[in-house]
Amino acid sequence: MRIANFKKLKHFFFSEKTEEMKSYYKDNLAYSRKFKSVDGPFGLNPCNPILLQGNHRIEAYLRCLHSYDSIVIFWEFVDHVDAPNLNVQVEEYRIIDDCQEEIAVLYFCTGAVFDSEQVPEGFYMEHPLGQAA
Repeated sequence: MRIANFKKLKHFFFSEKTEEMKSYYKDNLAYSRKFKSVDGPFGLNPCNPILLQGNHRIEAYLRCLHSYDSIVIFWEFVDHVDAPNLNVQVEEYRIIDDCQEEIAVLYFCTGAVFDSEQVPEGFYMEHPLGQAA
């Protein structure tokens, strides 16, 4: 879905033809090129993190996220870890079920232009993230 996000950005860019918008588009295009050669399963590996617009979006994303293995999920921040292929640090969160057992560890990169529309394997979104914020 990263390509779909670029289509949104490109449409936005061409509808607003100011110099500021052209610069914004070029900067974010360069940023997103890093994510074309990602490794590992989406969201479950620090080298292929979930892209969000900022740290404040992590909680909104997690509130919409549901696991196929558990009725209720909880999360806790673990640490910042390096993503060597992206040359950035990503945030690591433990996902816990209602019995306090770990379901997964998810990784988030919070510098994207648009929030990711994908979900990690084993999870689904209750409703689109844009409606949750």
